[in-house]
Amino acid sequence: MNSRDYWERRAAQDMYDRMGSAEETAAEMNAAIKQTSAYLEKEVKEVMRGMQSFGISEAEAKKILNAAGGDGSALQRLRKAAQQVGDPEKREALLNAINSAGAYRYRITRIEELNRDINRQCRELYKTENRHITSALRNVAEDSYYHEIFSIQKGTGLGFSFSKFPRQDVDRILRANWSGGNYSQRIWKDVSGMTARLKNELLVSMLSGRSNEKTARIFQEQFGVNAFCARRIVRTESAYVANAAQAKAYGEAGIERYRFVATLDSRTCECCAALDGKVFELAKKKPGTNYPPMHPFCRSTTIADFGDEELAGLERRAKDKDGNTVKVPAGMTYEQWKEKYVDPPNSDPAPTIPIAGINCRVEEKKYCFGYNTSVQSNAVVYTTPDGVSFIFPKNYDSAHQTMTPEQAISCWQKVPEEVKKKAQKNIEFVDYYNPDDSYWKRVYKNFTHSYATGGDKITFYRYDRPHDPDYVVRTYCHEAGHYIDTNLSASGGRFSEEKEWQKAIAEDKKLSGSKSPTAYGENSPAEDFAESIAEYAQNAKEFSKKFPNRASILKNKVL
Repeated sequence: MNSRDYWERRAAQDMYDRMGSAEETAAEMNAAIKQTSAYLEKEVKEVMRGMQSFGISEAEAKKILNAAGGDGSALQRLRKAAQQVGDPEKREALLNAINSAGAYRYRITRIEELNRDINRQCRELYKTENRHITSALRNVAEDSYYHEIFSIQKGTGLGFSFSKFPRQDVDRILRANWSGGNYSQRIWKDVSGMTARLKNELLVSMLSGRSNEKTARIFQEQFGVNAFCARRIVRTESAYVANAAQAKAYGEAGIERYRFVATLDSRTCECCAALDGKVFELAKKKPGTNYPPMHPFCRSTTIADFGDEELAGLERRAKDKDGNTVKVPAGMTYEQWKEKYVDPPNSDPAPTIPIAGINCRVEEKKYCFGYNTSVQSNAVVYTTPDGVSFIFPKNYDSAHQTMTPEQAISCWQKVPEEVKKKAQKNIEFVDYYNPDDSYWKRVYKNFTHSYATGGDKITFYRYDRPHDPDYVVRTYCHEAGHYIDTNLSASGGRFSEEKEWQKAIAEDKKLSGSKSPTAYGENSPAEDFAESIAEYAQNAKEFSKKFPNRASILKNKVL
């Protein structure tokens, strides 16, 4: 076995590389932040030009606005704020200006518009930041997992088999709530907090008459704070994801203990320095307590701790089918190792055969059906040229799942392109009922059993009768709607539960008298949204007549 120095050097270098990647992502996010900042600074200068002063200091203005409360529109808050002004003359002048039809009232209207613009711009900024960091963290997770397996094999000289890193497990790490939340929630908290502060500064400017240049500069400072927060998030979350992926690699290799490795220099905190070199059980790891990251911008990592048992276990795992020990060459690079163990070249490429009029790649592979990622089954996968996979168990009971690959692919081709672009890429068919049906029977009206469900993938469950092609197409659209619903939300939840969709439901009900486009849609906002997608995809013109507010959102924002 190589010395501990090798492992620590390797760990330090890997963490250095990941933090370099995190800084690149932070730079991309910073560019988006600067673009949003520049746009809003320009708008602020236009609104604030020639602003009337009422002799109220900035400190007084902030105190008055705090007393007036943070709810309501800019106009409502300014009226409340005016009532808080102690000086009768200033109070009267301010109230007259707010209620007049003159230039000041016009500026209030412009501020209302600017507030709405701030909301829109900051929502888009959140989406951009979230998109950048999500992509970066997925790469960090996969890279860390395979690098750790490589390091264990090279460090021990033993080449053992291991599972690939499923996308579901990657996403599970990304969604994990550690230290009070996940990265998406932290981004939203920072952006929404900045949004509130920006709008408040506008009102302070109106009360105090501060210059447009100073107001714009304050905006610039707020975006600067957001840029720092974004960098902190991407650095810290990269460290969390990298170390979480390493822990999974330890488990895959059968390693039960790890050694804490701190970067020891003048910047090392007392907490990490105190843990350096200490050994802990993997089963008892806890980020922030005995497993990195310990704090924001943490640079600590871990290495596998090999005892005699672990090493013996690795040696046993390294035996090939003939009982020979498989060795990893000392000079093998990561790229060479990855090509051999992770992405071996396919000497016999999957055949392409015509199905439902298009050439599809057909291959057999191991696959986790449903949401149980620990059980792999033999599957036959049919992949279309646009990358959509239709997955069937290799030996399924056709009496309990009558769908055929031909019918599944033929129906998919009838789904509107705007829906297919935003839909799931994996669609699976099984011959058993949804294990969660007992729950849905309690929650939904007149529910018998699931025909299909839609999350990160679409799953069609047991169906003993011939499938109705039109209903299959509609189901594709409905389940895609659930996927779109979660990806459209700016808060990390569901768009269907946000004010914009809820308002559309209320307005449409006034016109149509119906709570939802279908009876099934009445079960929940999520089902209402999915049913709206399905109905709109089938007949947009008719749907728009009856539910114009929902249709407007679907047309302009969703599809």
